[in-house]
Amino acid sequence: MIVIVFLIAMIAAIFHAPATWMDELAARVTQDRLRLAQASGTLWQGQAFVLVKLQNSAKEDMSASKNSGLVLPEPLQWRINPFALLAGGPALELSMQGLDRPLRIAWRDQVLQVPAGQLDFPRLDFAALGSPWNSLQPSARLQLRWSELLISADGQKQQSSIGRVNLGISDLAARISPVQPLGSYEWQVELGQGKRWELRTLEGVLDLRAMPDPGRGIRIEARPKPAEENRLRPLLSLMGTREADATVMRLLP
Repeated sequence: MIVIVFLIAMIAAIFHAPATWMDELAARVTQDRLRLAQASGTLWQGQAFVLVKLQNSAKEDMSASKNSGLVLPEPLQWRINPFALLAGGPALELSMQGLDRPLRIAWRDQVLQVPAGQLDFPRLDFAALGSPWNSLQPSARLQLRWSELLISADGQKQQSSIGRVNLGISDLAARISPVQPLGSYEWQVELGQGKRWELRTLEGVLDLRAMPDPGRGIRIEARPKPAEENRLRPLLSLMGTREADATVMRLLP
């Protein structure tokens, strides 16, 4: 009898697990770079505001860093179907304003299956991401597009992920710049063995190129159009150091 009561209590506790458990899971999976703030509801059905951080909280004061970062303006809603999770079907459904349709994610054979989709953001202010963004005070409209993604949890497999992700950056601006906007850009990432990515300039007065800098994160090179170089000089001086014909900014991984 005691065993039965204990099992019933355990099942009840699991099905009433708080939404904050989802926040803790997101922090663990992303190494604390993504949090779910003001989470409400339960683990199985809830909502929260997505908070993005570029700094690793281990290098910061924990109490100050937990809730610091860029908060998306609309809440994320989720629903987990435990029976579909066991059967290998679409077990997790995510919804958010700007998402082209509810995102139904499946877990099968140690592979996370994410269907293709698109997420449009309003203009976001990136100063909350910390240095160097709080000095540059950039803002832009973002559009995230992705093909079907297959992400393996088995580290022994040669190819742990498959798919393509595109981040569109439109009407990039910086408050300290007299030239508005600076341009529009696209970041393309090819997942899989030998992951590749490219940042290219679509249009604008500031040409941006990015490349991996082994051991030093990401190297971003900025080159202004000659006609706007003088007016963009204060912005470029804050972005990084001058190297040859480019201003170079490095972002830590």
